[in-house]
Formats: sequence, structure tokens, C-alpha cells
Amino acid sequence: MEYHRYCRTVVPIGGIFEKVDEALSFVNDFEGEIITEQIKNLRFFVDDEGYLVTEINNRFNYISHSALKDLCRLLKLPASFINKFPISRLILDTLNQNPYLIDDGHMINLILWKWDDREVIAGILPIDTSSISLIDYLNILKEEGVFNREEALIDAIVITGEEIVLYFLMNKEVQRERFGFTGGFSIHYSPTRAVDTIIYPFYRMLVTTSTGEYFDFDFESNKKLHVARRRKRDFEEATLNLSINYLGEDLGIDFETTLKRGIAAREISSLKFSVVKYLKSRASSVYNFAGMKIKSGIIVEEIIPEYKHFVEAHREQLQNREKYEINTMMVDFFLPAYYNRLFTFRSSSENPYYFIRYRQAIGKIFDKILEEIGDIVIAEQTDQSMNIR
Repeated sequence: MEYHRYCRTVVPIGGIFEKVDEALSFVNDFEGEIITEQIKNLRFFVDDEGYLVTEINNRFNYISHSALKDLCRLLKLPASFINKFPISRLILDTLNQNPYLIDDGHMINLILWKWDDREVIAGILPIDTSSISLIDYLNILKEEGVFNREEALIDAIVITGEEIVLYFLMNKEVQRERFGFTGGFSIHYSPTRAVDTIIYPFYRMLVTTSTGEYFDFDFESNKKLHVARRRKRDFEEATLNLSINYLGEDLGIDFETTLKRGIAAREISSLKFSVVKYLKSRASSVYNFAGMKIKSGIIVEEIIPEYKHFVEAHREQLQNREKYEINTMMVDFFLPAYYNRLFTFRSSSENPYYFIRYRQAIGKIFDKILEEIGDIVIAEQTDQSMNIR
């Protein structure tokens, strides 16, 4: 496991895998033990390299960004306050003398991961919050044949410092005029954070232009199909039950919305400038996470060049018109091309965080677009272009 430095903390880079054995080999190299300790036994200092180090009974560990955030929630402190450069003695004293830290005898579980010859606190969980290690989770699913099913093929196994996401595609396709999609589902489970296990619809869509050019892309719907609540006693059982037995039985509840997504993607030919600015913002946010950031200029150039072209062509109007008028100006825009650029952007397939975030972003963008359009009548699959005004 490689780690990215983010100010005083580290971020596990993770990995993207097509086969479970590859994922298991990867996890086996870094996953460590779980330590149960009282919060008040934690002490903090900064080492010579500037990393925040957590001391627990003479054991010294680095801490991940997400673990620090969760710890700071328990201590009623902002993580950014602790993580920023430079960190002063006053800030460290404030952390070490925090009344919640000193007086709190509550037990917590510290999830340890390996980093060469060092250890990193990858997660901090309340003592009453259960967790299944990644190695156990994947092994159980493998033994149950989850990764060998014909009706739900594994698309990707994505591991980050915050979660593991399993993407499955079903063997059924939906075809309409100039667009089609294959349905599936994603399972989000976290061994390091006290969050729920959630199943979402997941799709691979292909949209064809009137001239025959086609664009494909993947995305995750925001519709929660099933949830295993972390705070419930049966969380582990519910998580394993969903992960092993779910086969997309209720994907149909998102079917009509996905047809509308396809129609909108196929038919829209222009967007308001305000919506294009939103798309630029969404693309930039995908590739800006915990200190890992791709420059905005690269995002505009490679993912949403329509924004740059419009600004250059209408520079004088943008300077002289009122903001409301500018936002309502129409920009030629074909959504599937934009989605495809997110899908094929090299960093999307190299960085696990970006991989998960771009798929989520496309689903959220679809929601925004459908909200702007209003209701679409499925029966009326007109070939006339739609403009979002």
C-alpha cells in the first residue's frame, strides 16, 4: 500500500482490481491488527518529518486523514485545525489537553494498517461499532461464490482508505432508440469508518448521436436500494447477507428514472451557462480530494472544453452583461461526450478515489439535469433536440 501525504496526515492510496485474488493479495500486504484503547490514553506530537504521530502506550503511529477527522469529531475539534501547516505547540497542547481526551474513559477501536516498517491508524471506531476486516470480508464473499456468478459479474473491486466498493453488472441490457444501458449495483462497505453499508444502482450506458457517433460511460445512481445500519447489533450479519445474497431484485424501482436519464442524455443539445458552470465545478471537485488535486486548467481542457470555448467566444458579452443574463445564455453541449471524458480521463482509472467519485458525480449531475428539465414523458421519445432554459 502506498500513502499520499496530506499536510500532517497520510491518505492510503488504495487500488482498483478486476479479480478478487488480486484484491486479497493487495489487502494481505497492508491490513494490520485492531487495538482497543481508552480515548484518554492517546497522546500526540509531530516528528522530525512533520507528520502527526499518535502515541498509545509507547506505540507510535501515523494517522490517516479520515481517521483524524473521525477522532476530532469525538474530541469536538476541527480536523483542519490540527492538520494544517504549520502546526504550533499551542495547537498540540490544545489537542493533548482537550477535556474530552483527558477525561473520556470510553473505549475505541483503532484500525491499524502497515506502511513499510511503520503503522498507520487508518480508522477509529467507537467500541460499540462493529467492523469486518477487508481480508475477512473478501474471503467470505469469495467462499460464497459472489465473484463467480453468471447473473451478476464483478466489474471492479475498489479499495480506498475509507471504503471498499464492489461494482457488479447484470447480464440484462435495455435498448431504446440511440441509447441503451446495462444495469447493475454497487456495494459500499467501510472497515475503517462508522458508516452504513449501502447498495446503489450502477449502470453502464451508451448513447449514440444522430450521425452515428457513440459515447459510453459508467455511473452510480443516488438511490439507496438497501442499507445495513452501522449502529445496529446485526450490522455485520446484515452487511454479509446483503453482500452475498443481493442480486438486483429491486433494480426496477430506478428503471424509469434511468430511462429518463438516457432520453435526456440523447436529446439535450444545449445548456444554460449556469448549468455548464455547475458541470465544471462538479468535474473539478471529483479530482480534488484530501490534497490530491488536478489543476483546474487541465480539467477544463480535457473534460469540459465547451466552457473554455464559450468564454473565449463571448468574452466581451460576459464582461458587459448582468450576471442573470450571462447565466441564461445557451451553450452548445452534448452531455454524453462530457460523461465519456470523465469516464476515459486517465486519472479516473488510476486513482481509486477518483474512480469512485466520478461515477457518483455523473449520477448527481443526471439528477441536476432532470431537475432542470422537469418531467419527461417516457412514451414521447422525440428526436427533436431539447434545450435546458
